Amino acid sequence: MDLNDVTIWAALIAFVASVVNIIVSVFSVRSVEKRRAHRELMTPYMCDLSESMHQMLAASDVHVKASQNGTLNTKWTRLASDSKKTIDESRRRLRYPLWGLDEGLRTLTRTMNWTCHLRSDETKVHTFLKKADDLKLALDYAIMRSYRKGSPPGMWSRFRVWSKARAVRKCFEETNPRTQ
Repeated sequence: MDLNDVTIWAALIAFVASVVNIIVSVFSVRSVEKRRAHRELMTPYMCDLSESMHQMLAASDVHVKASQNGTLNTKWTRLASDSKKTIDESRRRLRYPLWGLDEGLRTLTRTMNWTCHLRSDETKVHTFLKKADDLKLALDYAIMRSYRKGSPPGMWSRFRVWSKARAVRKCFEETNPRTQ
């Protein structure tokens, strides 16, 4: 090989490297744009959704404790109702960005109503609230991970939320005399 052949090979290698670099850059920009668009869809609802999920369980828990003490307060029922509306609105607006978490959010909105049915049995209601809290934690994790990745929830996150929602529904159905 003489100097001309080496120069041609070097130019060919540089050309191939630049073409590969351009292709990688184009796909990288597209994926960055997709992640940014996904985050922009979720951003307006993140604070309200997370706050409402926490308020729903907190109101349900306080409502149970107040009913056991004989001091029912409509403040907690109203707070749970407001949280339910916020979660439901966010659920409808984020249905596609958070694909697969719909059933978990829908189950969480029913927590207060189901707690009212179970409040007479202290052990059953605490088991139910523990399972509802597990569902809330799974939803928090899935939503946070979806936002951080900039893409809809993965299969594992969707499965965890689905199984936790199923456990909450099953706990209610097993302990509720109306469903037996």
